[in-house]
Amino acid sequence: MIDVLILFQQVLLLVLLVIPGVILKKAGLVKGDFAVGLSNVVLYVATPAMIIVSFMRKFDGRLMLRAAIVALICLLLHVFFFFVSRLLYRRAGADIQSVLRFSTVFTNAGYMGIPLIKALFGDEAVLFATFYIVFFNIFVWTLGCYIFTKDKRYISLRKAFINPATVSTAIGLICLFTSVATYLPPLPISYLSILNSLVAPLSMFIIGFGLADLKLTGFFRDFYLYEFIFVRMLLIPSACFFFLKLASLCGYNDPVAASAIFICASTPGATATSMFAEKFGGNTRYAAKLVSVSTILSVGTMPLVALWMKLL
Repeated sequence: MIDVLILFQQVLLLVLLVIPGVILKKAGLVKGDFAVGLSNVVLYVATPAMIIVSFMRKFDGRLMLRAAIVALICLLLHVFFFFVSRLLYRRAGADIQSVLRFSTVFTNAGYMGIPLIKALFGDEAVLFATFYIVFFNIFVWTLGCYIFTKDKRYISLRKAFINPATVSTAIGLICLFTSVATYLPPLPISYLSILNSLVAPLSMFIIGFGLADLKLTGFFRDFYLYEFIFVRMLLIPSACFFFLKLASLCGYNDPVAASAIFICASTPGATATSMFAEKFGGNTRYAAKLVSVSTILSVGTMPLVALWMKLL
């Protein structure tokens, strides 16, 4: 399913990219809204380019059928994650409870998962992972808003369906159905590929900026942090694997697509956690803590879970 050694190397490589972000922030070379601006570059330029370029191929009906099955699985997984999060962190304070639940449901699949998937399996697997990102965006503006506010009035259907990921996926699907890649000269695809390559380093720099601001006072006495790491990084990926295993027993046998889904579901807490905490009055420092710590620990947890799954 997944080469554990290669996965470890790729996760370690991504996590090491956090270091420049930490150094720059600690040295005072990054100030103000720089991290926000960098996030916008990733969100509105690099990620759409990565999604579109994954669709730049000749139309294949069987590929689309596989993608449709992946989309259904991703839908079911996000619903499952949401109900799991509702059972947890009940005694936590309101300001961190919403952060914990949000980060349990939503992973860093776009900023970390897709670069990993591309390195391990290539552009076809990225196409499958794109549908995970689409449902991430649909649910983040619906369930995500509800997690923080407990008020359905804050659910934004417009943002759920009109956002960089869904719009670029729609453009990508048009490119796929028309097989436009077979008619284009190499230049446009090379251009998109260069923008695509910005996703991994810039997103890791952003996490580094957050890590640089963490305070270590009481850091290791935080019970909820341990609970979150266990659930988000070990329990949920394991549950995802067994779900995919059950699907294979029912006739769904697609190792590349299953691996893409598994990696997306195994990535650390979403960088969007801090943005939503800021937007809805959650604990932004705690959000940065969850994302940063889970990202660093993913060097061990993702290969560990993959190895365990391989032995079963």
